[in-house]
Amino acid sequence: MASSTEPYMPRYVDIGINLTDPVYSGIYHDNTKHPPDVQAVINRAREVGCSKLIVTGSSIKCTWDALQLADEYPMVYATAGIHPCTSSVFSRESPLDNGEMVVDSEKSRAIEVELKALIDHAMSVYPQNLVALGEFGLDYDRLEHCNKAVQLHSFKTQLKMAASLSPQLPLFLHCRAAHKDFVSLLKTTFGSQLEKLRAGGVVHSFTGTYEEMMELHELGLYIGVNGCSLKTKENCDVVSKIPIHSIMLETDGPWCEVRPSHEGWQRYLAFKAAQKSEKEKSQETGETEQQGKPSEEEAEADEAAAAGKIPSRYAIVKKEKWVEGAMVKFRNEPCNIEIVAQIVAALKGLSVEDICEAAWTNTKTLFVLADKCTEGGDVAWQDSGTDYGGDTHKARGFYLGRYTGPRPFHRRQIIWDEDIVNSWETDNADDGSARPVGEEETHGEETKPGHETETKPDEDGEAKLDVENMKLDDEEFMPDDEFNDDDEHGHNPSRGNSKADMDYLLQKLRAEDRREAEQGINQTDDGSGYEVTEDDEKEEFESQFNEGEKDVDLPSAKPRRRRSSRRRSR
Repeated sequence: MASSTEPYMPRYVDIGINLTDPVYSGIYHDNTKHPPDVQAVINRAREVGCSKLIVTGSSIKCTWDALQLADEYPMVYATAGIHPCTSSVFSRESPLDNGEMVVDSEKSRAIEVELKALIDHAMSVYPQNLVALGEFGLDYDRLEHCNKAVQLHSFKTQLKMAASLSPQLPLFLHCRAAHKDFVSLLKTTFGSQLEKLRAGGVVHSFTGTYEEMMELHELGLYIGVNGCSLKTKENCDVVSKIPIHSIMLETDGPWCEVRPSHEGWQRYLAFKAAQKSEKEKSQETGETEQQGKPSEEEAEADEAAAAGKIPSRYAIVKKEKWVEGAMVKFRNEPCNIEIVAQIVAALKGLSVEDICEAAWTNTKTLFVLADKCTEGGDVAWQDSGTDYGGDTHKARGFYLGRYTGPRPFHRRQIIWDEDIVNSWETDNADDGSARPVGEEETHGEETKPGHETETKPDEDGEAKLDVENMKLDDEEFMPDDEFNDDDEHGHNPSRGNSKADMDYLLQKLRAEDRREAEQGINQTDDGSGYEVTEDDEKEEFESQFNEGEKDVDLPSAKPRRRRSSRRRSR
C-alpha cells in the first residue's frame, strides 16, 4: 500500500493474455503487416504496473508456444489446455455424410495422451512456467467452431485429466451460454461443492447472470473480468456485485478490449467527470490547490474522455502504418488492464487501489507465480532428457520417449522434413540410393529429431525405411507429423520421387503410346469388348510409379495395361 504522502503505484497480473496469437508477431489473416513486437507489448505492460502475465494455452500448439514464451520472459507464465472452440481436434466428420462432426476415439486418445505428456513434461522439468490447466470449458455461443457433443467430450476429458494430476493445478475455465452443463460437469468430476478441486480455479471473461456468478462464487471459484464483461448494462450490474475477494483482472488480448460503445465505458466517463468536478470544487475552496491541479497526463486523459475516446498512454496506429513503440488499433494489449481496473472501481464505488490490491491478492492466492531465475539463457523446460515410459512413447510429439513438440494429426503415409523433401528436387546420386549428389552416405549415424526416417537402398535399389537403425519396436510408430497423403497429382514425397520426375515419365509413356498407335500396335479388338483408355493408363502408371513396382525409366521397362470398365461401342 502507498503511504499518504506517496502516490499509489498500481500492480496488476493479467490472468489471461493470448500472446501466442499471430497478431503479436505482426501477422493478420496470414498476411505480415509489421515485425514481431512481443517485447514491446511486454514493456508497455510493465510500464503501467502489470508485472506478471499468464499466457493461455488454447491448443497443444498454443500451449507449446506459451511455455516457450514463459522460458524467454521471466514475467510470463503459461497454462495448458484445449479451448472449446478448438476442440474439433477430437472429432471427425460423421459417417452419415451430413456434415456433422462426431467424436473420433482414435484421435481423441492421441490428443489426450499428447496433452497429458506435455503437461507432465512441463511440470517435471520446469514447473514454475506452468501455473494452470486451461483454457477449457464450454462455449455455446460459437457452435460454428465446434458442436456441443464434441465440446462436452473435450471438457470431460480435460476435467478427468485435471483430477488425475498430483499435485493438482488450478483451472483456467471458459463458459459462454453453457452454465448448466458447465457446473454439472464440474460437480460430477470434483464433487457437489467442488471439494475435490483442491487447487481451485477461475472462470475467466465472465459474461453471465448475477445468479450464475453467485453460484460460481459459492463453489469457491474466482471470477475474471475483462472488456467483454463490461459491454452491456446487465454485464456492468453483475460486475458491480462480484465480491471483491473473488475478482480477478485480465485483458484477454488481442480480443475483448473496452470500446466507447460499451456500457462500461459510459460508466467510466461519468466516473471521470465526477472526479474532475471534485477537483475543481476543491480548487475553488482553496483546499490543497496544488494537489487538485491535474497533471499533464490527466489533462490529456480528460480531453480524450470528453471526445468519447479511450485515453491511452501510447500512440495508436493502424497495423498497416505500424511504427516502433506504437500500439496497434483494435489489438488489445496487457497495458489496457488499467482501463479495466478503473471501470471496475467506478462500478463498485471503490478506489483503483482497492481493486488492484484485491485482484493482486486473489491472483497470488490461486496461482503460484514464483520468481524465476533468469541466469543461463537455455530453454530449460525443453531439455528433454527424461524418458517417461508408459503411453508417452506412442504420443504424437514424442520420439523415443522424449517430447519434441506438437504434431498435426494424420494417420497414414510417411513424408519427409522440408529440407529432405527439397533434396529430392535435386539431381540424385548414381548408386541407386536416391541421395542428392554431393551428400555423404551415412551408415548408422545418430539422427536428429525430425530426421528419424532416414532411408537406405535395398538390393533392388528401392528406398526402404531403416527400421533397425530407428530402434523402434513393432508396436511403436513414427511421429505423426511424418504422415501425410498424396498431393493432387498422386505424388507422395516420402517415396523418393519428385512430381517433376513423374510428369516427365508420364510424358514418355504417352509418347510411346502414340508411336504404338501409329504402328498399329494394340489396336485390334480381342473380342472382349473392352478398350484401354488414357485415364486407365494414367491411373495404372501412377500406381506403379508411386509404389515402386516398376522403374519405368529403364529402357527394358514397359507399363502394364489393364482393361477399362467401359465397353467400346461396336
